[in-house]
Amino acid sequence: MTDRSAENPLLSAVGLPPFDRIGPEHVLPAVKQLISDCTQLLEQVEQTAGPNWESIFPPLDEIGRRFERTWGPVSHLFGVKNSAELREAYEAAQPDVVEFGLRISQSEPIYKAAKGLRDGAGWSQLDSAQRRIVEQRVRSAELSGIGLTGDKRKRFNQIKQELSKLGTTFSNHLLDATKAYALVVRDPADADGLPMSLRRLAAQSFNSQKPESEPAATPEQGPWRITLDIPSYGPFLQHCRNRTLREEVYRAYMTRASSGELDNSEICRRILELRRELAQLLGYENYAQVSLAEKMAPEPQAVLELLEQLRSASWGSGETDMQEIHELAIASGCAEELRHWDVPFWAERLRERKFRFTDEDLRPYFPH
Repeated sequence: MTDRSAENPLLSAVGLPPFDRIGPEHVLPAVKQLISDCTQLLEQVEQTAGPNWESIFPPLDEIGRRFERTWGPVSHLFGVKNSAELREAYEAAQPDVVEFGLRISQSEPIYKAAKGLRDGAGWSQLDSAQRRIVEQRVRSAELSGIGLTGDKRKRFNQIKQELSKLGTTFSNHLLDATKAYALVVRDPADADGLPMSLRRLAAQSFNSQKPESEPAATPEQGPWRITLDIPSYGPFLQHCRNRTLREEVYRAYMTRASSGELDNSEICRRILELRRELAQLLGYENYAQVSLAEKMAPEPQAVLELLEQLRSASWGSGETDMQEIHELAIASGCAEELRHWDVPFWAERLRERKFRFTDEDLRPYFPH
């Protein structure tokens, strides 16, 4: 794979991923080569797998390592440097990646070998970490439809593919809705209270989007472009003194991807339908049971009980905090009932009063 990295950086096998060289055009060729190589490795494992550690897990780790080297950087870039070209490449390669994942999980020879190791004499020779890995491999296969045959397995695989596509579409809609909104603050009075770090970020954001005919923004004089990205949205709610603007930004954030062509409502409903069908194919009543099959909680009720324990233990302190916030707001001249877009602002004022420091005071110690 090293020799091919000169032509395709996603096939590099050494060092850190060369992100500066990776482009959308590399994705599909790299994934096709990756799956071709890993299919050969998988077939070798299936031919030699027996009820022992060495014949199963080291070669499977090698397959996983190759996927991490190639598909891992693609997934990362898809999340942090999304573009139309990368989306197209990602969505073209994704079905093959999902299909190969199902191919491994539904491998009968590997499943039988892992079960044989778990139930055989070699089990006593494994340490606790190895035993955990074996148990997870067996359970993962069972949750991936290894016990299904014929039309049921075919339907299971169709559901997994559709869920993968829906998850990607959901993320794209949320990202697009986040990027579609911006509040440009032009009146310096409306920027009163905003920390200099946010002013710099907002001025830079404005300059990156402004028409050429408009003068450049400055942190001191603006204009300031507030977005729904957390580094902008969070500090704005904490520090903006204009309640109307706080409400606008809060509502924009909380209603992202809930209307128009980016509406995720139907996607959410479809995901719930498919998860329910998938759970029933596997013999479970609901998808919560499927999710917990690989987790510490034994059943959904145990999760609800834990959440109730946390709620009851924290409720009193939460009420005290809210009372302090409310009293400070009233003492500071806020006559309106506190709403969701008010709480971050007054909570920050309370913290400043009680502890006598701000995030800006800490920033020199955490510059990045």
